[in-house]
Amino acid sequence: MEIDKLKGIDFEGIKIWIHKIELNIFKEVIEDFVSAKSEVRIWKDTVVNGMPERKDIVGEVQVLFKDGGGDIEINLFINCNISAQAGRDSESADTMCKFIKWLFGWTSSYIIENNITDKNGKLFTVPEFKYTKDSFKQGYPD
Repeated sequence: MEIDKLKGIDFEGIKIWIHKIELNIFKEVIEDFVSAKSEVRIWKDTVVNGMPERKDIVGEVQVLFKDGGGDIEINLFINCNISAQAGRDSESADTMCKFIKWLFGWTSSYIIENNITDKNGKLFTVPEFKYTKDSFKQGYPD
């Protein structure tokens, strides 16, 4: 499923633009993912643009969710093209963390609104958000 443009969302002091978001549900087993303790994988291909009055993170972000309840055998993959805007003195790692937190919440709402379930009717559970800005420091050292 593809959703076009969610514009100018204010969230925890940042402004988010989703230029395109794709959500795919699949049952394929991903061996290293299934055996891992983590229920989420995040990939990002983004750049930080420093403007006179703000700092923008722009690019592609992909997130793979394994069911947080651990009971159902479907996975959820999200690919989105984003812009996340924060104040000039903000830390990029903090901005990315806030965006990912927003994405977790958006995904949870989307699942409920669209009744995303397995073949037995069990609703997909988005894993708990366990990240801090330190989780993203390596990619955004500022």
